[in-house]
Amino acid sequence: MIRRWREKRGLSQTELARRARLRQKTISDLENGAPPSFRSLTRILAALDLEIDVVARRVDAPEEF
Repeated sequence: MIRRWREKRGLSQTELARRARLRQKTISDLENGAPPSFRSLTRILAALDLEIDVVARRVDAPEEF
């Protein structure tokens, strides 16, 4: 899900990591299935200008993405 949102915004992993104040490896790990910590998730959502309810709705109905 993170990869889709990142690509939709036209960001590289490096740019998302910079905006979220995380390491690029963390972004890569998360995109490859590692579970996010609450801290990482909130930083990524903020960097992508998303709110948790928007993401939750997309998980429930991914075909609408």
